[in-house]
Amino acid sequence: QWTLLGSGLEMGEVEALAVYDDGTGPALYVGGSFMRAGGAPARRLAKWCGGQWTEVGAGLDGPVFALHVLGSGISSSLLVGGRFNLAGNQPANGIVRWNGSTWRPLGGGIPGTVRAVVGTVGTTEEIFAGGTFLSAGGAPASNLARWDGLAWNSLDAAGMNDTVNALIFFDDL
Repeated sequence: QWTLLGSGLEMGEVEALAVYDDGTGPALYVGGSFMRAGGAPARRLAKWCGGQWTEVGAGLDGPVFALHVLGSGISSSLLVGGRFNLAGNQPANGIVRWNGSTWRPLGGGIPGTVRAVVGTVGTTEEIFAGGTFLSAGGAPASNLARWDGLAWNSLDAAGMNDTVNALIFFDDL
Protein backbone atom coordinates (compact mmCIF):
# COMPACT_ATOMS: atom_id res chain seq x y z
CA GLN A 1 0.00 0.00 0.00
CA TRP A 2 1.30 3.47 -0.88
CA THR A 3 1.64 5.98 1.93
CA LEU A 4 2.01 9.73 1.54
CA LEU A 5 5.11 11.16 3.24
CA GLY A 6 3.75 14.16 5.11
CA SER A 7 1.98 16.47 2.70
CA GLY A 8 4.43 15.47 -0.04
CA LEU A 9 6.51 17.57 -2.43
CA GLU A 10 5.17 20.54 -4.38
CA MET A 11 5.96 22.70 -7.39
CA GLY A 12 8.15 20.29 -9.37
CA GLU A 13 9.24 16.73 -10.02
CA VAL A 14 11.29 14.12 -8.16
CA GLU A 15 14.30 12.91 -10.17
CA ALA A 16 16.52 11.07 -7.66
CA LEU A 17 16.33 9.15 -4.36
CA ALA A 18 18.97 7.92 -1.90
CA VAL A 19 19.11 6.67 1.67
CA TYR A 20 21.92 8.49 3.48
CA ASP A 21 22.99 8.67 7.12
CA ASP A 22 24.22 12.19 7.90
CA GLY A 23 25.16 11.15 11.45
CA THR A 24 21.62 11.32 12.81
CA GLY A 25 20.49 7.99 11.36
CA PRO A 26 19.41 6.81 7.91
CA ALA A 27 17.00 9.12 6.08
CA LEU A 28 15.45 9.37 2.63
CA TYR A 29 16.95 12.15 0.50
CA VAL A 30 14.97 13.31 -2.51
CA GLY A 31 16.25 15.52 -5.34
CA GLY A 32 14.43 17.11 -8.27
CA SER A 33 12.91 20.37 -9.44
CA PHE A 34 10.42 20.81 -6.56
CA MET A 35 10.44 23.94 -4.41
CA ARG A 36 8.50 22.80 -1.31
CA ALA A 37 8.41 19.70 0.90
CA GLY A 38 5.75 19.18 3.54
CA GLY A 39 4.48 22.71 2.93
CA ALA A 40 7.85 24.32 3.77
CA PRO A 41 10.51 25.70 1.41
CA ALA A 42 12.87 22.99 0.11
CA ARG A 43 14.79 24.10 -2.96
CA ARG A 44 15.28 20.93 -4.98
CA LEU A 45 16.73 18.71 -2.20
CA ALA A 46 14.83 17.47 0.84
CA LYS A 47 15.26 14.95 3.64
CA TRP A 48 12.46 12.77 5.06
CA CYS A 49 13.24 11.69 8.63
CA GLY A 50 11.24 11.35 11.84
CA GLY A 51 7.95 11.86 10.02
CA GLN A 52 8.82 15.26 8.58
CA TRP A 53 10.49 16.95 5.60
CA THR A 54 13.43 19.32 5.95
CA GLU A 55 15.39 21.28 3.38
CA VAL A 56 19.02 20.19 2.97
CA GLY A 57 21.71 22.84 3.31
CA ALA A 58 19.57 25.75 2.02
CA GLY A 59 18.90 23.85 -1.22
CA LEU A 60 20.21 24.34 -4.75
CA ASP A 61 19.58 26.96 -7.43
CA GLY A 62 18.76 24.42 -10.16
CA PRO A 63 17.37 20.90 -10.56
CA VAL A 64 18.92 17.76 -9.07
CA PHE A 65 19.05 14.67 -11.30
CA ALA A 66 21.41 12.32 -9.43
CA LEU A 67 22.13 11.27 -5.84
CA HIS A 68 24.74 8.74 -4.72
CA VAL A 69 26.06 7.82 -1.26
CA LEU A 70 29.85 7.68 -1.22
CA GLY A 71 31.50 5.64 1.51
CA SER A 72 29.95 4.56 4.79
CA GLY A 73 29.91 5.56 8.42
CA ILE A 74 31.14 8.87 9.74
CA SER A 75 33.22 9.68 6.65
CA SER A 76 30.40 9.10 4.14
CA SER A 77 28.93 11.83 1.98
CA LEU A 78 26.04 12.35 -0.41
CA LEU A 79 27.01 13.23 -3.99
CA VAL A 80 24.50 15.49 -5.72
CA GLY A 81 24.48 16.03 -9.47
CA GLY A 82 22.29 18.25 -11.61
CA ARG A 83 22.11 21.57 -13.42
CA PHE A 84 22.97 24.13 -10.74
CA ASN A 85 25.60 26.71 -9.86
CA LEU A 86 25.02 27.06 -6.12
CA ALA A 87 24.48 24.65 -3.24
CA GLY A 88 23.28 26.80 -0.35
CA ASN A 89 25.44 29.80 -1.13
CA GLN A 90 28.52 27.77 -2.11
CA PRO A 91 29.68 27.52 -5.74
CA ALA A 92 28.81 24.02 -6.93
CA ASN A 93 28.69 23.93 -10.75
CA GLY A 94 26.71 20.74 -11.50
CA ILE A 95 28.13 18.43 -8.84
CA VAL A 96 28.68 18.79 -5.11
CA ARG A 97 29.21 16.75 -1.96
CA TRP A 98 27.06 17.03 1.23
CA ASN A 99 28.60 15.66 4.45
CA GLY A 100 25.51 16.15 6.61
CA SER A 101 26.29 19.73 7.58
CA THR A 102 28.27 21.47 4.80
CA TRP A 103 28.59 21.52 1.02
CA ARG A 104 31.92 20.77 -0.62
CA PRO A 105 32.47 21.33 -4.35
CA LEU A 106 34.49 18.86 -6.40
CA GLY A 107 37.18 20.94 -8.06
CA GLY A 108 35.75 23.41 -10.56
CA GLY A 109 32.66 21.24 -10.99
CA ILE A 110 31.01 20.32 -14.26
CA PRO A 111 29.36 23.05 -16.34
CA GLY A 112 26.33 21.58 -18.05
CA THR A 113 24.04 18.89 -16.68
CA VAL A 114 25.10 15.95 -14.50
CA ARG A 115 22.48 13.20 -14.83
CA ALA A 116 24.32 10.27 -13.21
CA VAL A 117 26.99 9.93 -10.53
CA VAL A 118 28.65 6.92 -8.88
CA GLY A 119 31.75 6.49 -6.80
CA THR A 120 33.82 4.35 -4.54
CA VAL A 121 36.20 4.87 -1.65
CA GLY A 122 39.10 2.45 -1.36
CA THR A 123 42.79 3.11 -1.50
CA THR A 124 41.80 6.08 -3.67
CA GLU A 125 38.52 7.93 -4.09
CA GLU A 126 36.96 7.65 -7.53
CA ILE A 127 33.83 9.42 -8.70
CA PHE A 128 32.33 9.13 -12.17
CA ALA A 129 29.84 11.63 -13.54
CA GLY A 130 27.78 11.39 -16.70
CA GLY A 131 25.37 13.75 -18.39
CA THR A 132 25.44 16.46 -21.01
CA PHE A 133 28.65 18.49 -20.77
CA LEU A 134 31.86 19.28 -22.66
CA SER A 135 34.27 19.75 -19.75
CA ALA A 136 34.82 18.88 -16.11
CA GLY A 137 36.93 21.04 -13.82
CA GLY A 138 38.25 22.88 -16.87
CA ALA A 139 39.49 19.70 -18.59
CA PRO A 140 37.86 18.52 -21.83
CA ALA A 141 35.38 15.72 -21.06
CA SER A 142 32.55 14.79 -23.40
CA ASN A 143 29.55 13.68 -21.29
CA LEU A 144 31.58 11.38 -19.00
CA ALA A 145 34.27 12.34 -16.46
CA ARG A 146 36.27 10.86 -13.58
CA TRP A 147 37.22 12.58 -10.30
CA ASP A 148 40.41 11.06 -8.85
CA GLY A 149 40.20 12.82 -5.49
CA LEU A 150 42.16 15.83 -6.72
CA ALA A 151 40.96 16.73 -10.22
CA TRP A 152 38.47 15.91 -12.98
CA ASN A 153 39.72 13.91 -15.96
CA SER A 154 38.32 12.62 -19.23
CA LEU A 155 38.11 8.83 -19.46
CA ASP A 156 39.47 8.98 -23.01
CA ALA A 157 39.95 11.56 -25.75
CA ALA A 158 36.69 10.75 -27.57
CA GLY A 159 34.39 10.68 -24.56
CA MET A 160 30.74 9.84 -25.19
CA ASN A 161 28.92 11.26 -28.20
CA ASP A 162 25.55 11.57 -26.45
CA THR A 163 24.02 12.15 -23.02
CA VAL A 164 24.93 9.68 -20.27
CA ASN A 165 21.81 9.08 -18.14
CA ALA A 166 22.89 6.19 -15.90
CA LEU A 167 26.07 4.75 -14.38
CA ILE A 168 26.82 1.80 -12.14
CA PHE A 169 30.05 0.90 -10.38
CA PHE A 170 30.96 -2.63 -9.44
CA ASP A 171 34.10 -4.52 -8.51
CA ASP A 172 35.22 -7.35 -10.74
CA LEU A 173 33.67 -10.52 -9.34
